[in-house]
Amino acid sequence: MKKTHPYHHRISAEFDVNLRYRGRCFALCHAKYLTAQGMYVETSKLHLPHGTALEIEFHRWGREWRIPARVSGCTLQGISLQFDHAQPDLYHHVSLALRFGSQASPGNAPSSPAGC
Repeated sequence: MKKTHPYHHRISAEFDVNLRYRGRCFALCHAKYLTAQGMYVETSKLHLPHGTALEIEFHRWGREWRIPARVSGCTLQGISLQFDHAQPDLYHHVSLALRFGSQASPGNAPSSPAGC
């Protein structure tokens, strides 16, 4: 039987993240859009080849997030990332924050990204 993956619409993310690539941390990245399968991140002067493995790091909703991902596209304004494993919990938290505002989840207050 064929395994299916549920489709999630792209939603606005609007929080800061770090990208870790080959042990180097690139701060001042901003998550702009999100699905359960990936994220678009605005960056400045960071361009990586398609397929490059990296890690997305941030602290939000009362926990540290470290999500392995791969570059799926690159523009002058940012990078499209595909998660190695779907992130339905992250999608759920962002959806709640959009729907109900900043009180949607405990520990939701923005903080500086983890790691750098």
